Amino acid sequence: MNCCVASDQPVPAEAGAFGVPVRVHAIAADPANDPVLAQAGISQPSFYLVRPDGYVGLCGSRFDAEAVRRYLSENLGLA
Repeated sequence: MNCCVASDQPVPAEAGAFGVPVRVHAIAADPANDPVLAQAGISQPSFYLVRPDGYVGLCGSRFDAEAVRRYLSENLGLA
C-alpha cells in the first residue's frame, strides 16, 4: 500500500481513484502543525507519495494526480 500525504492543500477527489490501494492523508496548515513541518523541512504546500518500503517516491508542491498515476505505473508496475 502506498501513502499520499498532502500538506496545506485540499486533497482532490481523484486522489483515491488510482485503481490500487493508496491511503491519502491531508495535513492542515495550522499553528500546531507549522513548527513540526518546518522542523522536518517540509515546505507548504506540498505532497509526498510514500512507497511501501517507507521511502518517498514522488513529491511536489502541488498534488498532481497524473504524475502519481504515472509513478505507480512506471515504477511500481501498478495500473
